[in-house]
Amino acid sequence: SYLNTPTYRGVLATPQTQIRFVNKDGGASIGASNFSIVPNTSYTVFLLDSTTRSGGQRLAQVTDVLTAPAAGKVRVRFLHFSPNAPEV
Repeated sequence: SYLNTPTYRGVLATPQTQIRFVNKDGGASIGASNFSIVPNTSYTVFLLDSTTRSGGQRLAQVTDVLTAPAAGKVRVRFLHFSPNAPEV
């Protein structure tokens, strides 16, 4: 399942760490940023922007809520990262 797959889950040992996205073919970094992390907390890191953005691509860190919602309810997470789209 998603949360139990090592490909999607990493354990970080320090409260400050650098997350990098690398090109699978050449290993070149296509985005990197330093993040503060809290022990026993789950995060998702998103790679934003196009590869042609001046200054390079940015990353966004979002804290995950992994508790089950109340019976009969759902939890939806909506992230709006489009800089040229109207407000939602």
